[in-house]
Amino acid sequence: MRVFPAQQTRTRVDATLAVSPASPSVDDELTFTGGGFTPGDGITVVVTSPYAVSWFGGPAEADGSYSSSEYGSYVALEAGGYKAEAYQSSDKKPDASVEFTVA
Repeated sequence: MRVFPAQQTRTRVDATLAVSPASPSVDDELTFTGGGFTPGDGITVVVTSPYAVSWFGGPAEADGSYSSSEYGSYVALEAGGYKAEAYQSSDKKPDASVEFTVA
């Protein structure tokens, strides 16, 4: 199968994503941070919670880091399992992800 340039995607094997606080509770304001992203390129973070799917983002810093605190806040509204995925090189496969539980 031939892959044309418009179909090629970059894969960031070294990208990371974390959430703080590490053990969140309902009504906590969560911050998502990461590193290893392509500097200056946009990042989309998609959070799947027990009640909704939310997304937000912004550009990676010059050192490849990202922090959601610079672009607004995300509040955990319900207890349960959550998954956050960061997309930069492709809209089909996350570059980094983190799963966590809100108590």
